[in-house]
Amino acid sequence: MTAKKVKSPQPEFPVTGIGASAGGLEAFARLLPAIPPDTGMAFVLVQHLASDHKSLLPEILAGISKIPVTEASDGVVVNPGHIFVNPPGFDMALRHGVLHLTRQESAHGLHHPIDVFFVSLAADLGNRAIGVVLSGTGTDGTLGLAEIKSVGGITLVQSEDSAVYGGMPNSAIAAGCVDFVLAPEKMARELVNIERHFSFAGERRSQGLSRDALDKILALLREATGNDLVHYKPGTVSRQIERRMLLRKCPDIAAYTEILRREPAEAKVLYRDILVNFTRFFRDTEAFDTLKAKVYPRLIQGRPPGAPFRIWSAGCASGEEAYSLAISLLEYMEETGNVFPAQIFASDANEEAVEFARRGLYPESIALNVSPERLRRFFLRLNGQFQVTPQVRNLCVFAKHNVATDPPFSRVDMVVCRNVLIYFGHALQKRVLRLFHYALKPEGFLMLGPSETVGDHADLFALEDKKNRLYACKPSASPHAFTNFSASGFAFPGSAENRPEEHIVPGSIEQLADRVLLEKYAPAAVVVNDRLEINDTLGHAIGDRLLVVAAERLGGCVRDGDTLARIGGDEFVALLRNIDDKPVVAHVAARMVDAMVLPFFVDGHELFVTASIGIALYPGDGDDIDALIRNADTAMYRAKDSGRNNYQFYAAAMNEEAQQRLRLETDLRHATERNELFVLYQPQADISVRRIVGAEALVRWQHPGLGLIPPMEFIPIAEESGLIVQVGEWVLRAVCRQNKAWQDAGLPPVRVAVNLSPLQFRQQDLFAVVSAALKESGLEPQYLELELTESIFMEDIEAAIVTLRQIKNLGVALSIDDFGTGFSSLSYLKRFPIDTLKIDQSFVRDSPGNPDDSAIVEAIIAMAHSLKLKAIAEGEETEQQLAFLRERGCEMMQGYLCARPLAPDQFAEILVTHHRGGQP
Repeated sequence: MTAKKVKSPQPEFPVTGIGASAGGLEAFARLLPAIPPDTGMAFVLVQHLASDHKSLLPEILAGISKIPVTEASDGVVVNPGHIFVNPPGFDMALRHGVLHLTRQESAHGLHHPIDVFFVSLAADLGNRAIGVVLSGTGTDGTLGLAEIKSVGGITLVQSEDSAVYGGMPNSAIAAGCVDFVLAPEKMARELVNIERHFSFAGERRSQGLSRDALDKILALLREATGNDLVHYKPGTVSRQIERRMLLRKCPDIAAYTEILRREPAEAKVLYRDILVNFTRFFRDTEAFDTLKAKVYPRLIQGRPPGAPFRIWSAGCASGEEAYSLAISLLEYMEETGNVFPAQIFASDANEEAVEFARRGLYPESIALNVSPERLRRFFLRLNGQFQVTPQVRNLCVFAKHNVATDPPFSRVDMVVCRNVLIYFGHALQKRVLRLFHYALKPEGFLMLGPSETVGDHADLFALEDKKNRLYACKPSASPHAFTNFSASGFAFPGSAENRPEEHIVPGSIEQLADRVLLEKYAPAAVVVNDRLEINDTLGHAIGDRLLVVAAERLGGCVRDGDTLARIGGDEFVALLRNIDDKPVVAHVAARMVDAMVLPFFVDGHELFVTASIGIALYPGDGDDIDALIRNADTAMYRAKDSGRNNYQFYAAAMNEEAQQRLRLETDLRHATERNELFVLYQPQADISVRRIVGAEALVRWQHPGLGLIPPMEFIPIAEESGLIVQVGEWVLRAVCRQNKAWQDAGLPPVRVAVNLSPLQFRQQDLFAVVSAALKESGLEPQYLELELTESIFMEDIEAAIVTLRQIKNLGVALSIDDFGTGFSSLSYLKRFPIDTLKIDQSFVRDSPGNPDDSAIVEAIIAMAHSLKLKAIAEGEETEQQLAFLRERGCEMMQGYLCARPLAPDQFAEILVTHHRGGQP
């Protein structure tokens, strides 16, 4: 059939978008026959199709559907009682009820036609949009369903047990943007129910929701969640109430109110839906360009060295905007060469959204909004998704915080709160804007969403950029008085009786400053480093309870009259009064470290954490609160870098070191493209004949201005920033090319080992990267070895087994580096396809003189042989060590006794010498 192409107003009926990929035809065959012809809604099907073949899908579906099916064409009006199917090679979008087709283009090699259509469907129809994701691999549809749900639409996905491929449905479920998980047949029945309730909802909207009914529901929400939404716009709350009534099939508001009264869980779901839970990376790209062009330069100008740049991202939802800000800051630093410490405080009232944001893991459909260059530089591919790199994540601290009720952050350079105020009533908007003004430094900036303004607060903010809603902070004639704030944003989680109130003072540190600065004091910044790791493995509830116990211990270490305050995340500040000399401070700090070394017992778990303490003294280390806290913070990170569980006094040189570290991180990002990295090769020899049989590749960095930078300086930076993935891939390709070049020159073939970091190992495309390096170089796989650290086996063991077997099947050898210093579990040695154990040099160095080290070396060699693995010892320097290893049956050695790390031409020379009968 052919549909008429005419202009159409926005449809008043629901439109259901249905997306599918692999296994989609079977799902369509179960869904469409179960949908009656008189649903009163239109259907648009988006199936992943080959762009260079004619699609038979419309004809196939027409034979099983009770509703007319047609292939969509550009400009066709979407009418109820029709099914429109996407043509191959085109993306579809809905605007004013009309389908528009555009030639399909890939984003970073990815096609996401379902997301493209769903996003347009959400924008065009709002709460009349319905999104359905059926069988398929990948993550297409997740971003689109999130958009549909954010505007009040309904979302459904196919249940895993009924789908041929559950990748796409499971991705949406993990993102928290799904209302129903159903088999296709049940999905058809639910769609019919939804359409019927849409009609009821239309009648309710025409009658309106009474103030009395709304107040009753708000009271139930307050009782169930502890949050008061009385100052939200009634329309914002009413739309989500109507949506939940539709999903719960409630005939009237009284029935839904009764559900809320009986089921506190429903109240929590309604509260969560009222909040803005989803956003996008670089929403309004021009706004981020404005930050780099106008805001960052002004705020950085004249800033004291080492002073951190602080941004508060209020209402961060699922984290995309906070990470976008972090990326824009990093880009600005690289483009200008002006490197400075930065911190982004990202907050949201929805705890689930905050936890999602902390993970930094997003569907691959973000490629629709993130450029290929940014994806390459700031994201890692991980199991079909993109994860924000550690470099970006380390700039962001996420916290549950209600901007309407909790105390604000303070002395920030910029507040970014976009598309949040539009949901607030006028009174709450005014209150929050005053709060933002209080939070900002006098020269700070405020950025709002495109539909938001500061209203009648021109006395507090001056308009800088109307289009991008950018405002400069004005000085206030009098300080703002904020009352009725809860302490939930700064106090400790858990019940009141679990909070050590005698030591913990909720609120901003500035509230303590006026009193404490009158006396000589030292702020000791404490970070409980391992809480985030605990949160990742045991959940944030355990991590939060751990903080309560940690606070009690720390509070017991300070003296009477001192103050301990939690200032966010897992950081505390201790304010010590009447300090006469360093030994007093050192004594308190030592007590804190000793207290944190002991195990914590939380909900049946035995947990171990570490404490890093930085100390700054007034007035020598700063004469104002900002300088003191900043310098204590700098000292704290020095303590962390020094091995944790220690304390450090601030020294002025630390700020320069921090700056130097940031500069190195920026320079390292460009080191590969500027050919500043090079590889040395340390020979590995067969102990029995002392002949070179291989080498380990060791990367080095020749900095153009600083000279040769030791690996112990730049490798940790690469690991923490995520640049190790880029550096590691460069090394892998360089080694494969060099080894093949040696063979082509007639040298004896040897195996070369390349170190693989845990971050590299977790990459989804590791197998592809290794395969590509071998293919591009022409090197046969048996001449490549990958060295793994034991830590990779402490996360997802089953996934590790799959990855290792894939690589092993290529013919690549695998070894465990520094064996005995980490996890050292026999269980993984039995299951993993490992070829070699490398004995760490710390055990070899004192053998055979040290009986303990000698026993460990003997045990590792025996263990390797019992599992039919080879053993290679690192670090031997004497003939006595060599004889000891030979007697114990160790097959290979790698140490200075054989040779130091060599340049490629030097290694080639020694390789030729050995194979002519020479010895090291």
